[in-house]
Amino acid sequence: MSVFNASHYLAAAVDSILAQSFADFEFIIIDDGSDDGSQRMLQEYESYDSRIRVIRQQNTGLTRALNAGLRQSHGAWIARMDADDVAMPNRLAMQVDYLRTHPECVAVGSHVILTDPDGDPLTENEVPHTHESIVAQLRLGIGAVPHPTAMMRRDAVFAVGGYEESYTCAQDLDLWLRLAEVGKLANFPGALLQYRLHPKSITSQQRDLQLKSAERAVREAYERNNESLPVDFQLPRSPIPTVERTYRSWARMAWRSGNRAVAQKHAWNAFRIAPLSFSNLGIARLLVSRRAKAA
Repeated sequence: MSVFNASHYLAAAVDSILAQSFADFEFIIIDDGSDDGSQRMLQEYESYDSRIRVIRQQNTGLTRALNAGLRQSHGAWIARMDADDVAMPNRLAMQVDYLRTHPECVAVGSHVILTDPDGDPLTENEVPHTHESIVAQLRLGIGAVPHPTAMMRRDAVFAVGGYEESYTCAQDLDLWLRLAEVGKLANFPGALLQYRLHPKSITSQQRDLQLKSAERAVREAYERNNESLPVDFQLPRSPIPTVERTYRSWARMAWRSGNRAVAQKHAWNAFRIAPLSFSNLGIARLLVSRRAKAA
């Protein structure tokens, strides 16, 4: 796990790993130059749980921090974790069992429960399960294996050179494409992680870099396999959603999943930002009418 100024959610992330039903692990945490109190929190955790090893370094960015963690690892399997997510208690056990019983598999991820910043559930995000369907999505520039859900075989990761450090974005997409060339990829058919969303987590500049990096990863994969990139290949370029639109999307997600109180919370969040928006009025009417009908 790489940590950079994540003190607000860090305890929940670390606690979820320490509470795993599979307890035989080393927990390598790269503190990538945090200055918000994360360092102090990690030192406290390290002092009372011998499974935790904290490596403090100057900020290098996620890709290099993850490679620093890889170099410190000793186990046969390497599980990724993000500093603002929450792992289900059986996550490691289920993935270790999967890799033990599927020797052809070099990496396994899972579905995720998308949550809001408060940790309230929005919906379950499903991903493809089979190697073929995963690779098909990867070649469209879609991650397909949610990065913080992944457990990988250490020997396979090192065989392909780890994370490519020239990538500051889409480093996971590039790694999955290279791992798919030496073994099978899979996703566990169920949610093993709560993935925390934030209302403003990406800027327009970051989105452009993410798209360019994803396009590069796909092009390089085709080149490594001596294949021609489809002539019409282009990643979709959707606009960055506003905070209001994000809240509205969360409201719809939560409502469709039956999380009515969470849906109402975010409908009101959107309404407060833009009370005269027709879209927000539409969501308010939908929630009120369905609530009345249910009553």
